[in-house]
Amino acid sequence: MQLTGEAIFGWEIDGSVVYWNRGAESLYKISSVEAIGRSSHEVLSKLFPGVAFDLKPMLMDSVEWVGEVKHVTEAGRQLIVERHVHLVRERNGRRLVLESDRDITSRKKFVQRLSTEHAVTLILSESATMSEAMGRILQAIGEGLEWDIGRLWLVNETKQFLECRETWRLTSKQSYASVQPAPLLRGVSLPGKVWNSEEPIWLSKTTEAADFDSEYFALAENLCSAIAFPIKLHNDILGVLEFFSGEIHEPDDDLLKTVSAMGDEIGQFVERLRAEAALRDSEDNLRRQAQELEQQLVASGRLVAIGELTASMAHEFNNPLGIIIGFAQGLLDDVNPNDPNYHHIEIIAEEAQRCEKIIQELLEFGRPKNTDFVAVDVKEVIDKTLELVSSLAAKSNVETTTQVGNCLPLVHGDPQQLQQVLLNLSLNAVDAMPQGGTLIVGAGVDSAQQLVISVRDTGYGIDPEMLTKIFQPFFTAKKRRGLGLGLPICARIVKAHGGRISVDSVLGQGTIFKIHLPLPDTKHELDTLADLGSGN
Repeated sequence: MQLTGEAIFGWEIDGSVVYWNRGAESLYKISSVEAIGRSSHEVLSKLFPGVAFDLKPMLMDSVEWVGEVKHVTEAGRQLIVERHVHLVRERNGRRLVLESDRDITSRKKFVQRLSTEHAVTLILSESATMSEAMGRILQAIGEGLEWDIGRLWLVNETKQFLECRETWRLTSKQSYASVQPAPLLRGVSLPGKVWNSEEPIWLSKTTEAADFDSEYFALAENLCSAIAFPIKLHNDILGVLEFFSGEIHEPDDDLLKTVSAMGDEIGQFVERLRAEAALRDSEDNLRRQAQELEQQLVASGRLVAIGELTASMAHEFNNPLGIIIGFAQGLLDDVNPNDPNYHHIEIIAEEAQRCEKIIQELLEFGRPKNTDFVAVDVKEVIDKTLELVSSLAAKSNVETTTQVGNCLPLVHGDPQQLQQVLLNLSLNAVDAMPQGGTLIVGAGVDSAQQLVISVRDTGYGIDPEMLTKIFQPFFTAKKRRGLGLGLPICARIVKAHGGRISVDSVLGQGTIFKIHLPLPDTKHELDTLADLGSGN
């Protein structure tokens, strides 16, 4: 019994301690000289306060008892002891108890840690949000590892300080730490120190450390220990978890490794939440794109129907409109401008011409012309366009000018369709400057090696809410004018050339449309375009 590692001792139920081996001396820090001969009640009450003689009635019934109890050392350290107690009745009536005690603190802590780790993993797997998980995690760690109070600190969005976002208290400790703590800077107090060092920190009243922070044990007079560890995502600190206890928890390297692993696991949970949020955003974007495509298909179906309808009825409308316009023009020539009916006839002619233009736009959009690609000199197209616009621009007191780079490369395109785009944009620009202004048409090569043609005006601009809609068929910002097909036709022509059209506008300052056209990639293509441009 002296050689065994277990604590073995004997005592009389109503008498004194009669045996005390070396294992008992080692476990309970009481020598055999101090123990033997002393009252068993006195010794056992010191070892197991409150439970020493609860065994007496049980031993009288069953002779043997096995169980786990807690022993607190004089230094305040808590041990978990497995007690094996056996009652021996001697012939003379003497009742002796032989007891064998084993320190199972390490084993119990190992099981506690495994169970707590499993509980945390389960919570993280079941939770959909940070707020849903963290309260349960504080409780799981606090109860599983026997801490009284737990707090979650998170680094704020600007990464300037820590904010306490969640607090958990053991039911019996509800009066502790009831005040919401103020935010902490890096390196200040226990969470701030963990944030700064990026490593877990353990504090105890028995620890004589240089960074011992007594304020943590001023929360309540019975709080004796504290531990804090970071929540990590790769090399980034997201927050800190801290726990307090009213009992002394001696520093434990294995437990520090366990809580560090928990911090990393919580960080991975945050990463998963971010990935799920990004996936949801991506799904929302795809859903919006699908809805837009569906709307485009619906619009395309409408346009096809309009194209077929207008194609079949164009001649039926155009013939009477032509007759109306002809007779109206004849009447205008014959009627004196001072005649009261002159203005009415003028309105008939203008409205008939507007109807004719609408039918032409519908025909053009519903049944677009084939594109004949050749080598195009953009400068020539711009010059011809401004020549056509100059008369109308002059009437509106609009000055026209060009800003075309030298030696622009040729592009592969249809000159008539490109001129149609520029003419439409230029006429719109003149309409946007009823009080006069400046129309600037420019061209050059940008950093992406694309030819960019710009049409800029100094007019009243476009409402920001309308900018996203102006290329939609049948949408128009013009009051009582236009069918809303001019810009969609321009966008389709540019797209057919492999390019894109963009717009920027500031209310009261003006609008700029930019046509981005691809340039030939190889010298062979450039030479071919040059030959086409020269007529070879």
